Amino acid sequence: MQPILLIDFGSTFTKLVAVDLKRPAVLAAAQSETTVQTDIRDGYLHALQKIEQQIGTTDFEEHLACSSARGGFKLIVIGLTESLTTEAAKRAVLGAGARILKVYAPLITDQDLQEMAEINPDAILLAGGTDGGNQSYILQNAKKLMKLRQNAAIVVAGNKRAYVEIERILKGSSHEYYLTENVMPKAGVLVREPVRQVLRDIFMKKKKDSKPFL
Repeated sequence: MQPILLIDFGSTFTKLVAVDLKRPAVLAAAQSETTVQTDIRDGYLHALQKIEQQIGTTDFEEHLACSSARGGFKLIVIGLTESLTTEAAKRAVLGAGARILKVYAPLITDQDLQEMAEINPDAILLAGGTDGGNQSYILQNAKKLMKLRQNAAIVVAGNKRAYVEIERILKGSSHEYYLTENVMPKAGVLVREPVRQVLRDIFMKKKKDSKPFL
């Protein structure tokens, strides 16, 4: 089993820890100044070089990121049921730097939209339905999200049979959106990495574009 890399993007420092979960043991730790004024990745890569100097590799099985600055990367999850696709989505985002503030299922309401506006999330994960299964809920939720004025990125990771119609809906909005693999394409099958990578990319972009922390 290869080691995993834990990453924290803080207000002042970006901190990395390489761990071996099999032993278990901490293999290396390093930090560098968080480079929000240029590119957030610069500080990360500088710290990663320090890790490589200590253990001779940057080949990790997983990269699990979070942010201790400004409350982190705020995420809302919408799914079909609390126990199935929504739980799958929650597991999928672990390590993407996101902090789940609210979960909705199965249909969002106008009152939910008001609550979302108050939360002001960085991104909304829209899941629901196995591939080829129920499409009505994810389509209704996509249409409802068009009423949300906050410019949160929308990440769709649900029933892929509904993607053509979902994209038609989302194209008519000002929201940045991403279509990725279903987090639960079949009952009991969890696909984490595609949605996790999309959320990581959004997280890194927002960190890069953010103003210096006070």
